Amino acid sequence: MMFPAHSRGTAHSESEGISNCCWKVARGGQLRASNQYNLKQHQYFQPAKRHAFSDEFISCARGGFVVPFHAAAFREVAKNLEHSWDWDTADLCGGELDLYIAEKSKSGGSSTGLGRSDMPNGIMFVHYACYVKAGMWHPQYFVRSQRYSVACATGFLTESTTYTKLKADDIKQYELSSCTAEEDYQDLEEKRETPVLKGMQNTGSLVVNLLGGAVMRVSSDHGKLWKSPAVPDCNLDPPIPQKAAAALPASCDVVSIGAGWAGVYTAFRRTLLGSKVCIFEASHRVGGRTYSHKLVAGKKQEPFTLDVGAYRFSPDMHLPGDVILKVLGLPTACYEPDCPPASKDFPAPFHFNYTAPLRRIVDAEGLPAGYVTAIDGMLKIIMAAGGELFLGANLTDVQPQANGTQLVFGNEKVHAKEVMLNLPRTPFLSLPSLRAATPNRTISMAKCVKFDLPTSFFPAGSFQLGKSLSKAYAFYDDAWWISKLNQSAGQLPENAFMPVNTSEHIPVGIHFNDGPLRCDADRSNCRGFLEVYYSTVNDEDFFESLRPSTFEPLGTLTPEKDSTGKLPRLHAAVMEATKHLFEKKNATQPKDPPSLLVVGVWDRTGSGYTAPTKVYYSALPSTPGGPDPLAKACGVAGLTEKEYRDSIMFPVPGRTDISLANNDWVAQTTETMFGDWAEESLLQAERALRVKGFARPKWLDQDYYNRKVAGATDHLVSLVV
Repeated sequence: MMFPAHSRGTAHSESEGISNCCWKVARGGQLRASNQYNLKQHQYFQPAKRHAFSDEFISCARGGFVVPFHAAAFREVAKNLEHSWDWDTADLCGGELDLYIAEKSKSGGSSTGLGRSDMPNGIMFVHYACYVKAGMWHPQYFVRSQRYSVACATGFLTESTTYTKLKADDIKQYELSSCTAEEDYQDLEEKRETPVLKGMQNTGSLVVNLLGGAVMRVSSDHGKLWKSPAVPDCNLDPPIPQKAAAALPASCDVVSIGAGWAGVYTAFRRTLLGSKVCIFEASHRVGGRTYSHKLVAGKKQEPFTLDVGAYRFSPDMHLPGDVILKVLGLPTACYEPDCPPASKDFPAPFHFNYTAPLRRIVDAEGLPAGYVTAIDGMLKIIMAAGGELFLGANLTDVQPQANGTQLVFGNEKVHAKEVMLNLPRTPFLSLPSLRAATPNRTISMAKCVKFDLPTSFFPAGSFQLGKSLSKAYAFYDDAWWISKLNQSAGQLPENAFMPVNTSEHIPVGIHFNDGPLRCDADRSNCRGFLEVYYSTVNDEDFFESLRPSTFEPLGTLTPEKDSTGKLPRLHAAVMEATKHLFEKKNATQPKDPPSLLVVGVWDRTGSGYTAPTKVYYSALPSTPGGPDPLAKACGVAGLTEKEYRDSIMFPVPGRTDISLANNDWVAQTTETMFGDWAEESLLQAERALRVKGFARPKWLDQDYYNRKVAGATDHLVSLVV
């Protein structure tokens, strides 16, 4: 997402109860609200003290009802902060602007509570709260209406007693029923002498956000993520805007289940073709195995983005490459500094069948922006066209019917004319009615998970699969691999996917250029993240132990939480693995351990978020146990890759209105295994679209489409026609 530039100001002091990272508040505020959202405003802000912003920006319960702001007031605020903002072009992160007309009183003021009589009557109301790099709030700019009121006053922070009390009789929240009990709310009147930011509290699942004097609830699930008593965890990402709704819709023409690449892409394609789409996502975020985590780190508390899931692509990989480069026009940079061909970035025995250099999405500073940026970009287009995104919508059954499909979400049901299931293996197999409608032969294919390791390809003992695919980044205030080793590229060992074992029993595999870095203008004083592990070998538990649960792959560790000394142990392991590099440079190894460790842990099997679990089979004679062709590997007589692909794409015979696409659904030989990072999901989605009669989009490379999409579906298209 793009934001206007902003000037740097003075950060709050610790005595004011906040560090730079904690502008992000009410992170779980995914409010599904009706038009009865009502806040009782007790008093206005006191303008005695203004606070400028530091590098960070406020995230106001994104997904909730926030930020009624006025064009005139906004421009005045921008002027005060020496910003050059234009309200009409400011990016509000997909927030829809609804214009409500305030009825004027006879005195020329507004009966709906406009703070100044000379303000225009319209109130801009952002339904999907978002990052707003904006400044100060002043009482004369305080605006509210009788229908809607302030849930998060963006910007001006005082130490006054400003507060509001939320009445949520008609509000349904993420995985919560309407809250009506008086004890659900925190009366802040007794906190008159409490500095504003110290007023942020967690009382169970209740979050008090005094940035706008609003009291907001988060779901009980998210409530557990808030650390009592003082300030919320600063390393939590805000969720993607969710369309506010009192309940799930009774019906939707075109539905995507899952807000990963294939689910959002299918909804995006159908949106461009004029369909009204709905996306239902079980979790609190979008992206699936693409997980871009925004955080601040280091002594300077600077912003960074880490991808703890998928994050690279080759332009030759036209899905997703053409979406990123042609449709969305996102800035990208080579993953490796010297931009080698992608095929050379994969040490043997791994294979990559593209030559254009690997790239990743970057921001205006050239730092990684996160792979989910592309998914966000498609979502913005979808929602601008009237599409709807529902987070926290856990699919429990798919019931094929004569006139469509009934989707079951616990106690709620949605009827769909077409549905695309962006589901991995376990969730798909857990849908009872759909499973009953799927032939047993197809179910046997869907259950099949295989990873043959022929010794002619993987020498005996060189590769032992573990139970999870993990990625780990360590933050150092002194990026010693730059300052001491001048090592800005390359891996350690040569193939970091085969990590070095250390005496600390912590595997280490370093990719020196992977983690984001910030340096001074002269490229000195660098600080940032080092990728210290990315592999699925062995059953390591050091990084895995930091994951909160199988449903939350992201884990973080700071010195304050490190009761068992994991950070010093990791540092010792990294120093052991790199000792020879320091000796070669005649350099002294640093003593200070990392100040932050961030991991992404994806189990290979089971429930929750998993790494792709494909079928890698091998008919080579060197395969342990003998040649293992696909039919033997899956225990399905006569099975071919073509049958596997076709059967999984449309699991219910004769029903092209129910399709399936996910990186799990791949069957290929181990010898041709390659990194695809969303490509296979998108190819499956595009193939299903072609079978349904939708032609190649003009922006998608013709030759690529002919080879990868048309060539794989011509026989099905002829059958459908």
